[in-house]
Parts: sequence; structure tokens; C-alpha cells
Amino acid sequence: KALTYQRTTINLTRARLDDLNLPDIDPQRVREMDAADQIGNLRRIGQAVAKEQVRMDLLKQFFV
Repeated sequence: KALTYQRTTINLTRARLDDLNLPDIDPQRVREMDAADQIGNLRRIGQAVAKEQVRMDLLKQFFV
């Protein structure tokens, strides 16, 4: 395989951020495509979603 990837899509809503235990993040601010000032928060969201959805036991099979 020349390329393998996993795409994860998340709704940036108040309820979803609360589910991820990120109540301090303003969903209106992180929704903007050019929200460079929100990179730290976007990273936190990515880490929370990865903990919830990425399973290394499934992912590592693509690298063997």
C-alpha cells in the first residue's frame, strides 16, 4: 500500500466538547478554519478524540 490513513471527523459543538471533558474550549472560536490562536485548543481536542477513537491494535497492522 502506498498510502494508508485514518480520518476522524468531529462536531465542534458545546455538547461534544463537554463529552470530551473540554468545557473550557469555546466551540465558536475553534470552528474557524484560520483560528491560528486556537492551535493549542485544537491540539487538545485532537488528543481527546484520539484517546477515544484510535486503537493502536488496529492501526499497527498497516505498518507490519
